[in-house]
Amino acid sequence: MELTSLRQLGAVRRHVRAFLTASLQTDGIRTEDDVEEIVDRAILVIDELASNALRHGTLPARLDLREAGDHWVVVATDSARDELPLPAVDRPAGQGGYGLYVIADLTSAHGVDVDGVTKRVWALLPKHGSPRPEQRP
Repeated sequence: MELTSLRQLGAVRRHVRAFLTASLQTDGIRTEDDVEEIVDRAILVIDELASNALRHGTLPARLDLREAGDHWVVVATDSARDELPLPAVDRPAGQGGYGLYVIADLTSAHGVDVDGVTKRVWALLPKHGSPRPEQRP
């Protein structure tokens, strides 16, 4: 889907929530609480990628989401190939930059690819719970 403004993000979240929920329900029997928890985690990541593409990228920007086995692949593309995402280091909390840490915690893998004209920030979202169950207390 084409990303044009931050005002559009509410509609993006609704669309993505419907897609993710249907995907989980198609995969088999899940409790409503399980579906809601998995979808909420995924939306945190997807919202971060989409909003960063709009805030820090250059239009045109795009968000793509697809299924890949027991994961979803989300890719935010924009035209600011020289503006790579950087995690906050020694930055006051109110100045942002902590979204990359959220993405790292909630995904199985994530990264950035740059070609001649575009930057793609991608994440691999697990469909079946925590990406790193061994790190849970």
